[in-house]
Amino acid sequence: LFVLLLVLTPAIGIFTAYQLRITALGYTSNEETKWLNISDAVNDGVVFAVRDHEDAPHETIQVIEKEDQTDDARPRRPISHLRHVPNMYDRGPWLNL
Repeated sequence: LFVLLLVLTPAIGIFTAYQLRITALGYTSNEETKWLNISDAVNDGVVFAVRDHEDAPHETIQVIEKEDQTDDARPRRPISHLRHVPNMYDRGPWLNL
């Protein structure tokens, strides 16, 4: 029994710490891969806030590959950091719990 507790306690502790971390960041374990991919795209410089036309009231976040950027004439601004990509589920660390 002691050996079982010795093995399980660190595993449960690591799992709990991981779950608390992703909850504080405002995403689920299923979304972690998605946010890692978005982070890579931001670092590659292919994520933009795009308006469909000049008078559009809202911007949408889109990935526009480098080879397609010259053909896309829509008004846009580059996203330089992941914090500029809205996460609709992130309400802050305490409210996420």
